[in-house]
Amino acid sequence: MKITGTVLGASLTALIVWSGSAYVSTHDISGELIAWDVVSDEAVDVHLQVQKKAGGAMVVCTLRSVSHTGQEVGRKDVRLEEPGQRVDTHVSLRTTRRSTAVELVGCRRAPES
Repeated sequence: MKITGTVLGASLTALIVWSGSAYVSTHDISGELIAWDVVSDEAVDVHLQVQKKAGGAMVVCTLRSVSHTGQEVGRKDVRLEEPGQRVDTHVSLRTTRRSTAVELVGCRRAPES
């Protein structure tokens, strides 16, 4: 019984390590919403940080702003063309009403134009 438990435990650990490394290796862009500040009923200032494995890659990050009811009041695609593996940027997000929260929907490679 102990041997079976050890084998199953080792197999589960190997599966977790493999799936984690596969996830990290296929996601070469990650974004983080550092801070945001409601500056008026129509705007939010956002501090965004992006990590890129490929330093020259152009990235698009989508930001979403919501009101106190959870309704979307603003959305913006932010195109980051700066070189380097880490990009810090500040953007202004216009809103249709006062925002109470900002979400980073996600970041991805920018389509080649």
